[in-house]
Amino acid sequence: MRALRAVAVLMVLVATGNSAHTDSIYAGTLAGNQPWTITVDNATVNDKTLFTIFYLGESPRATETGRLGEAVKFDLLSVQANERKVFSPTIPKKTRRIIIEVHAPQFVTVRIEIAQSFSFPVDIVGGASVALEVTWP
Repeated sequence: MRALRAVAVLMVLVATGNSAHTDSIYAGTLAGNQPWTITVDNATVNDKTLFTIFYLGESPRATETGRLGEAVKFDLLSVQANERKVFSPTIPKKTRRIIIEVHAPQFVTVRIEIAQSFSFPVDIVGGASVALEVTWP
């Protein structure tokens, strides 16, 4: 009986999920030498959405050498409640990967759209990481 109760509790925990869970999404490849945009639609949200864009460079051992600033650059951005905003960040030279961390209010869906030669819309509930590869000619 005790074992059945433990299994039932585990099943409830797994079924309800963790509200702090963050999804990771691969969104495709960007050309480093072309402009791109991120559109954040916070129009139906009653609170601010924060996001950070990390530009990861080609120095894989930067943390070992202590020169992290050469390998990682970032932008801190936010979109106010009931607002739709378009950002056009510049990709720093030597960037190999971009990771966009989105932190939306809990249980709220925010749509972001990444566009360059393609359009990749993503609906985010609460929070997510969106990864992009970057290629250079």
